[in-house]
Amino acid sequence: MISTIALLALLLAVCCSRHRGELRADLQAAAGRMLWIFVPYAIAVVGSLMLRVIPSTDLRSATSVFALGPLSAIRSLVMWRWKLC
Repeated sequence: MISTIALLALLLAVCCSRHRGELRADLQAAAGRMLWIFVPYAIAVVGSLMLRVIPSTDLRSATSVFALGPLSAIRSLVMWRWKLC
């Protein structure tokens, strides 16, 4: 639902913009910068989730405590820091 609202807002901004070419270039640049954050984060999350396939309660708990928890905690800090660059 939220993604649909964001898409509609984006389409409205594009339709109402007088400088569509510049807006598109800015959006593409932002999307490229987002990949530097989201791709490594997704790889780390999927890697720790893959460890949960191993049938060990201790390992499953460890992935939650040492990987998924801290990754969730630092996500907003990393995105905020990247925004300043």
